[in-house]
Amino acid sequence: MRKILLFVTLLITLSVACNLPQRIQSTPSPETLPSVSLEEQLSNAVQELATTGRVALKITEEQLTSFIREQSTTSESDLRNIQVDFQDDQIRLTGTTSTGIMDAQVEVVFEPSVVEGTLWMQIVSAKVGSLPLPERTVNALTQTVNDRIGQLTTFQGRPLSIEEVRVEDELLSITGSLK
Repeated sequence: MRKILLFVTLLITLSVACNLPQRIQSTPSPETLPSVSLEEQLSNAVQELATTGRVALKITEEQLTSFIREQSTTSESDLRNIQVDFQDDQIRLTGTTSTGIMDAQVEVVFEPSVVEGTLWMQIVSAKVGSLPLPERTVNALTQTVNDRIGQLTTFQGRPLSIEEVRVEDELLSITGSLK
């Protein structure tokens, strides 16, 4: 049960990070994105959303990895060596956890999409070591993550309508507007 709670906590953290807005004026390559923290970008995005009612968020692998690592050190998570990779329209989260007697590699693969104006994060696979999590557990985690995303995508009581989400090499892009 503790491992399931660990996954839920980690997935919620990922969904929070994927859902927050950011202000971007152009579409620079990942190498030319400013080296600012995700928190700074989110602060700028909230200001842009308040002003224009629209948001364009671009998150690099490095920013999201750093953010999740920071969050995991302040929680009860025993996940270490966290890494986020964006490729093939998927988000791959890996890390190492202790299973009690030995360490095991954890891997969770998300496929983001927009469903009726909402960001939907489908877990397409999740495993500890070489053992996949049961489908029932994956489905429950997917629902928990998406319920949390739904709670977090409001601004001053108004829902944020997600228009597009793209996963490209090293970059996650989310655009939306207030309903």
